Amino acid sequence: MPLAFILLICLLVPGGVLAAAAQDDKCYEWSDAAVIVRREKLASAKDVHEQSRSRLDGELLRITLCEEKGHFVYKLIVQEGGGKVRHLTVDARAPF
Repeated sequence: MPLAFILLICLLVPGGVLAAAAQDDKCYEWSDAAVIVRREKLASAKDVHEQSRSRLDGELLRITLCEEKGHFVYKLIVQEGGGKVRHLTVDARAPF
């Protein structure tokens, strides 16, 4: 197993919430997030994943829907070339 993947697992906590997320952030399980995505007319995780293939330099490992200061965002974990793991936050309405 690649070291970056093992490190990624260490960053995650139960419930799909990123350990690095600020305490004021509210992140959602995908069973709850699907309802929010439809209701708020957000970009779907599938769309974000497809867009990331052409816009990010690396492989998208994880997408989490969160709410920060009243705005919905996706927190992304991307594994770049050489195994470096990067955390990105993008707007959930217009991610790229």
